Amino acid sequence: AYSIVIKAFAQEGRLKEATAWLQTLASPDIEAFNTVLHGYARVGQVEEAEAWMARAQFVGLSPTAVSYTSLVDACAKSGRLGAALHFVRQAAKSGVATAFLYHAAIDAYAKQGCLADAEKLFDEMEAQRLEPGREAFTGLVHAAARSGQPAEVAESWLRRAEAAGRVDVMLVQPASISIVQSVASVRIKVHLIVEILASVRS
Repeated sequence: AYSIVIKAFAQEGRLKEATAWLQTLASPDIEAFNTVLHGYARVGQVEEAEAWMARAQFVGLSPTAVSYTSLVDACAKSGRLGAALHFVRQAAKSGVATAFLYHAAIDAYAKQGCLADAEKLFDEMEAQRLEPGREAFTGLVHAAARSGQPAEVAESWLRRAEAAGRVDVMLVQPASISIVQSVASVRIKVHLIVEILASVRS
């Protein structure tokens, strides 16, 4: 019953009430902490979310994939790339890392054109035996386009996505828009995108 009340307040953005209810619990579980943590992360209060994770750990609870997902997503959206990377690696060390965590971090680095960092995260993801999804490949294609790399770099990631069966209309369309807009400076071969898109639709 208490967890339902906490969740209801958090979903409405009434975080003071949610935290007040959490603090009345004699032995709150990690799900209760995750609800409050996610509530703060969702509205961009990353430091407050971090503080609630620390409080959960202080009382002997172990953060779950949900805990780290909330923090990584919030850090990525606010441009705190170093913090996002820190939590991804904490999750990996704790054995609770998920593909979504890596996707969020890769996307954050990709949006800043940090191709080398995004590629390193991709390698770490595979080392964790997590299967890269379309989101990872999309991020890397965009990072290549935005970082001013030779056209072959983006082409290589498109080919890898194709080989992994991760090319679909949702991947190619945003990639094509981004790449076509930067053809003059990046010289991406648009015919490759058209070719892959045709194979997806056939």
